[in-house]
Amino acid sequence: MRKAVVIVGGGARTAEKEVKKYLKNTGFPFVATWAALDMFTHDYPNHIGTFGITGSKAGNKAVQEADFLLVLGSRLDTHQTGSDPSKFAPKAYTVVVDIDPTELNKKNDLHIAEKLNMTVKEFINEYSKSLQVYGRAFKTLK
Repeated sequence: MRKAVVIVGGGARTAEKEVKKYLKNTGFPFVATWAALDMFTHDYPNHIGTFGITGSKAGNKAVQEADFLLVLGSRLDTHQTGSDPSKFAPKAYTVVVDIDPTELNKKNDLHIAEKLNMTVKEFINEYSKSLQVYGRAFKTLK
């Protein structure tokens, strides 16, 4: 079984309604950053928790063992990735959606397969339909 996880960051706030609908419709497990944690109740369906240095064991395990990460509006700083970003989610094909090109292009040793410079709302409205669901896995955008 493939292990896909969605990371919801603070940049997803402007598309909260769309993000919640997307997560509900796909059923994908997800973690939230501290900047987005209050968007979800602790018992929200498929919500694993938080991740990073102050995250939950379940959230960190899900992210580290994922083979696909969809990052919605998170800059993935070292509080989330740990002090050595090259070891963050080492087996994951990672797609990052962020409105800030500086964040997408920073040099930090993260392994990012696809960088999409757009708002989370634009991504959900334009690209999410091109992600095909096979069980609990994504088929990548390419």
